[in-house]
Amino acid sequence: MLLADTPLDPRSLVRRIWQPSNLPDYRLFVRLQTSAALMFDRFDDPTATHSRAARRGFQRLCDNPRVDDELLARRARERTLQGLHGLEVLVLAHDTTEVDKVGPSEPDDAGPLRSNSSRGYLVHSCAAVDPAHHALLGVVDTFAWTRSWNLRGQNHKSRAPHQKESIKWRRGIRRVALALQAAGIGGTVVHALDREGDVYENFTFARRHGHLVVVRAAQDRRIAESEEHLWAYLGGREAVHSFEHEVRTEVSAAALAAAKRKGTKAVEALRARVAKLPARRTATVQLRYATVTLLPPERRKGRPKPVALVAISVREDDAPAAVEPIDWVLLTTCAVGSVAEALRVMGFYEDRYLIEPVHRIWKSALRLESEPIADLASFRRQLAIVMPLASHIAQWTYASRVTPNAPASAHVSGEVLAGLKEACRYHELPLPRRAWTIKDVVTKLACLGGYEVRPDRRPGWIVIWRGWRKLRRFMDLFDYAQTRRKQVPR
Repeated sequence: MLLADTPLDPRSLVRRIWQPSNLPDYRLFVRLQTSAALMFDRFDDPTATHSRAARRGFQRLCDNPRVDDELLARRARERTLQGLHGLEVLVLAHDTTEVDKVGPSEPDDAGPLRSNSSRGYLVHSCAAVDPAHHALLGVVDTFAWTRSWNLRGQNHKSRAPHQKESIKWRRGIRRVALALQAAGIGGTVVHALDREGDVYENFTFARRHGHLVVVRAAQDRRIAESEEHLWAYLGGREAVHSFEHEVRTEVSAAALAAAKRKGTKAVEALRARVAKLPARRTATVQLRYATVTLLPPERRKGRPKPVALVAISVREDDAPAAVEPIDWVLLTTCAVGSVAEALRVMGFYEDRYLIEPVHRIWKSALRLESEPIADLASFRRQLAIVMPLASHIAQWTYASRVTPNAPASAHVSGEVLAGLKEACRYHELPLPRRAWTIKDVVTKLACLGGYEVRPDRRPGWIVIWRGWRKLRRFMDLFDYAQTRRKQVPR
């Protein structure tokens, strides 16, 4: 899970990923280490509580045109790819997120986002996931761009496929495939895309170049096997398997629409009724799958050829009243000939959600949106630095789940381990009577951050890195007390 030289300390991490020769001069390399430590230390504290010189130094580092963002990103990507060797199956989760830069220091080249009141940049990223352990291994690729203001008010359906923003999915797959090939990584690679990736050209691209993709369907498409559309065709087939699946309890979209027609009181009553139910529920779902041939959209020019895919339907027939039922349809180029293979493909798509914590770490922990930058070029430098830091946080979060018994001495210095033991004694946390493992380190850090050990709940990245900050403060005070005790004459 963790590389042999994956340290917990951010300064040490910077020295492992980058070399002084990767920046124009050594002074900037020192500033990069200081900036990484600053970003880790301000998880919970307002930015203003930290040194103004350190904050301004990070801004100048990102705005420095001599810093090569592509070189920094490539070095971080090479380090992530080192941990992917030896995996028989690898899931690459693709997703796009918006970075809102509205504020007093809004860049001049910030483009429109989904909301009319938001302006900023778009970031398409790809994260590597180990499906055997459902663990995030790191971010493999990122690309940032500005959406043009000229696109507002245009008829996007009439534009050519290569002129649409959806080409980002195909470019992302191509970039990652080339990076894996250059790194000599083999095995089975599956690309998982969300509903936004349900684009006909993505399927034809995957078939043409032999890529394995799994996409959640967002459109009810025409198929060659029936006069009915895809969802009706799958719903008419006999279920081949039934199983239970745990999901969030959400208000039914149909029930909510009906309540809105009745008025505000009906909506409030509906939400109150659903709020009384457990936050998560166990649903009994029916599994269906079939090989289908998608017909090209009628509006497409040039009449592209039909594409053969496997459609997997997961539907809940007896959902509670006013609760949104499960009704998912997955489209994939993976071979599916049995229930086990269909469930395996479903697991590939579920692993796609592991990229979401990375985006939350970018925005909530590393303050990607609130950090002032000059333009898109500065933002790309900032992203090249933030990407491996976010991967580092996610890796340590999942390390205790994948390799819990790995020795901690390979990743944690003796000084940090000794400080963690003293912090545990001070807070009256039990210590293991053996050599410390990665699970011990992560669990104790989480406990310092407020985590309560429970068999049904694992610690997340917030409590782990909140505990890391608390440990750093404790070590500073402990070292100060030790120094003062040595200075006081007896």
